[in-house]
Parts: sequence; structure tokens; C-alpha cells
Amino acid sequence: MEYRVLGKTGLKISRVGLGGIPIQRIDAEGTKQLVHQLMDAGVNYIDTARGYTVSEEYLGYALEGIREHFVIATKSMARTREAMAADIDADGDIEYNADEEKHVEGVLDNLITLINHFAKEEYSMEASHQIQRFYVTYYDRFLETKYEDLVANIAECFPKEGADPETLPETMLEVFGFSRGDEFAFVFSPIEVAPIKVEFYNVRPSDIVLTEAEESLCIYENWRNPEDDGYERNLEGWLHNVIHVVTEKGYNDETVTLAQILFAGSLADAEYCSDWDDALIRCFAIEDMNYDNFKLAVEREFGVCTDYNVPLMDYFAAVGSEVGA
Repeated sequence: MEYRVLGKTGLKISRVGLGGIPIQRIDAEGTKQLVHQLMDAGVNYIDTARGYTVSEEYLGYALEGIREHFVIATKSMARTREAMAADIDADGDIEYNADEEKHVEGVLDNLITLINHFAKEEYSMEASHQIQRFYVTYYDRFLETKYEDLVANIAECFPKEGADPETLPETMLEVFGFSRGDEFAFVFSPIEVAPIKVEFYNVRPSDIVLTEAEESLCIYENWRNPEDDGYERNLEGWLHNVIHVVTEKGYNDETVTLAQILFAGSLADAEYCSDWDDALIRCFAIEDMNYDNFKLAVEREFGVCTDYNVPLMDYFAAVGSEVGA
């Protein structure tokens, strides 16, 4: 294993590290086994976050007795130095609060549900972001509100193309019964919509019925992991959506297959975006189609790197001349 010094910290870390998001899909014992395998392989760097639900908790359990072998990086939903300091104890170890973890997980579940609902209603990305900013700021006000009532009230305040800054304050007062001195300016600010990342695999895709010919192109049975129902729960539906979008644009079978490999191997873990279909087509509509240009297009549209998607590179090498036709 190769090692590098982390910035100006003086900490020596492995070039290969573990990201803490996937830990949400296994249990504490599985995490412990994984961490011990990392140690045996010489990997000593782990990145996690308070927003990754149980990730910190499982890692804390897994690292018992071997903590000195690892460098841990974590993130907090705190947005000031003081709030971050309050989130960490004097020794630099994360203080766990089971009730807080469950509360954050509940906010995540509700946020995903809202994203799914308004995506199905064909809300624009801007409107979706406005709704997310609003909900994450005021979620504690809605703990006793019925979901149906909350969705209906939000819909009154946020049209499909997004709210109007001039009328939103008055509408908020009428619908929710409260106002703000800044007239809800934060809703329209181009800032991070939430301290929580919502991945594609957490979002329920549209229900798509494929033709028999289209269904024959689906790679799900060859790709899926039968032992991992949690992660795979939405993959088949997303692949059906990918097939539908790409075939509808008239692309050939090779392009349809490549699009599925791209989604399953690189995009399923990427941050969800409501205009994913247009972004996907833009990746295949580039001039001078080759793997390097395609890779850059995917990074530009989805913010992900395809370097670790070996099946994508292999398939592109085999049928690259046919892609995009």
C-alpha cells in the first residue's frame, strides 16, 4: 500500500481509503469485518459524516481495540466553528446521541419522500431545491403534521417552476401562518440545498412498462446482487427508466446497454437530480465520441468520475465505435 501525508496535518494516510456512505447498507458486524479487512490490506483512512445515518455508529463499534491504526475524517451538519466544536468532545472523538441519530434519519426519510413526490409531479429542479431548503430549515415545525397536509401546503407555496420571491412571504403567512424578516430569501439562495446527500438509489423511479424488445436489453439480472436487497431495491426500475429514455431518442442497442452500465456502476450512488434524463442524453450527444470525451461529459453533467467503473470501460472499448449511433 502506498501512503501520502495529508495536507499540512502530518498524518500519513493510505492512497486508498474507505467512504462511509455504503456502510449504511450493512450492519455493525459487517462493518467490523470490513474494517479488519482494511487493516490487513494496509488501508488506514476512513471518511464518514454525521449525515450518513448509522455510519459513524457502526465505525465506532468496528474500531474498538484498533482505533490507533486509522485516521478518521468526518463531517457535521454544523455550519459554524462554534456549532462544530459543540458537536465534538475535547478529545476529538465524536459524541454519539442515539436519539439525535434517529432524528436525523427521520429527516432524511422525509426529505427523500418529498423529493420523490414532487419529482413524480414533474416539478423543476429549482422548485425541488426550494422545497428542500424550506423543509430542512423548518422540519421541526412539521413533526406533528400529517404528510398529506404538509405536501398540500407546500404545493400551495411552491409552483412547479418554483416560487416567486415577491409573493412567497404573503403565501407562507396564509398557508403556514408564519413569516420571516428576510422574506424567506434563503429559499432562493444558490447554496447547498441540504446537509444530506440523496442518492439515486434512494429515490423511487417512475413506473415504466417496457416492450418485450426493450426488456430484453435490461442488464438487471446480470448486474444485481441477490443478497443485497436494500441497495438493489430501486435498481431495476431505474434501469427501465434509462432504457426508455435512451431508446425513445432513437439510440441503438449498444448505447442503451452502455447507459445502463453507466447508471448501475457510477450514477446509482451519485446525488439525485430531477433532470437526469436530459443530462444522460447530453452525455451521448457529444461530438467526437470517445471514452475520454464521454467521461468528461459524465463528470460535467453528474459530478461523478467513472474511473472505477471497470465494466463501463471494458464495454466502451468493445463497442465504442457504435456508441451514440
